[in-house]
Amino acid sequence: KLLTEMANLGVLLQLALFGFLQAESSIKPTPWISGWTAQFHTPANTNGTIWYDATHHRQRIDHGPRSYECVHFYNWTKPCTLFFTNKGMWRVLTPSDCCLDIANLGFVKPNWMVTDKGLTYRGLTTIENNKCRWWSDGTQSYYELERDPIIPCQFNFGNNNPQNMIFNVSSYVIGEPPAHLFQLPPSCVGPCKKH
Repeated sequence: KLLTEMANLGVLLQLALFGFLQAESSIKPTPWISGWTAQFHTPANTNGTIWYDATHHRQRIDHGPRSYECVHFYNWTKPCTLFFTNKGMWRVLTPSDCCLDIANLGFVKPNWMVTDKGLTYRGLTTIENNKCRWWSDGTQSYYELERDPIIPCQFNFGNNNPQNMIFNVSSYVIGEPPAHLFQLPPSCVGPCKKH
């Protein structure tokens, strides 16, 4: 009888573990709200700000001086700004130096991390003293704040990638950013010249 009870207990534990693993794997990231602003920094010790406005299909990312984005892609050591619009991604180095860098690369949809079928829940991790939920597809990773899942903790383009964004969660502001922040300079009229 004791062996039967132990066998039954073993089966129950296996079922409980299977149920737990199923529940863990079904945890999905929280879609972004329609409007927000946050500051971030990168592993290369550069800073930036992102303004996100899903209602009007736009986002803006200001990258600080010597950021990987500005130096690697534009050979520019000063700050640069990227605007994501319905036409694509515009890069602005100065008010008089703006062009459409990548046509049709628009703003990131609020549910991108939910619709990306490759992202798998990996568990909890700590980022800058914040407990964050973590999803990854082996290359890219997305992290959201456990206590307030609408707030992103970090986005990784790959391990130790200098483009990775580590968000300052206390800088996160809910609300549609002011429209003037998305105004392209008058010099933004056509595609960038490729070298």
